[in-house]
Amino acid sequence: NFSGIEFKPAVGVDYAKFNPDSNGADSKRTIPIYSLDIKANLIKISNDDGIRRSLQPRVLAVYIPYVDQSDFPVIDTLIPDFNYFQLFSENRFIGGDRIGDTSKISYGVVAKRTRIQSGKDFFEFTLGQTLHLKDEKIAIPGQFSRKSGSLTNLASMDIAITESLNLKLDHY
Repeated sequence: NFSGIEFKPAVGVDYAKFNPDSNGADSKRTIPIYSLDIKANLIKISNDDGIRRSLQPRVLAVYIPYVDQSDFPVIDTLIPDFNYFQLFSENRFIGGDRIGDTSKISYGVVAKRTRIQSGKDFFEFTLGQTLHLKDEKIAIPGQFSRKSGSLTNLASMDIAITESLNLKLDHY
């Protein structure tokens, strides 16, 4: 951590075992997960108007190799809506049935304006993009797979209209 900049390399392993019934053979998978997450938190505080301005750029590189998972049924796996958390997620699926083969670089920036006295954000703007570096082979039925070189875009704006009412606009 260098004064507001954070480097987080990670290596993980996803291991799963599925036993269809007491007579069938177990299905197993072991998948390595490699990632590097770089974040910065740049803050400017103005005492004149009581507002904290922050700019938070972030880059995430992820590599998960292809491992055949056809022996595993699709029970609880979902593809979530694309948002900031999904932009910077290692696995593109939710649930334990699938780990998506992934080779991607995600990058984005969040700009916030916060009232110092209340700590409430009154404006937030997010802009991000994912560059897919390889064709995806793992999919769930009825869903498409992204191709190498394709982009996934995100733009989001959250404005506090009153203390208890926010307007949120998303495009992905």
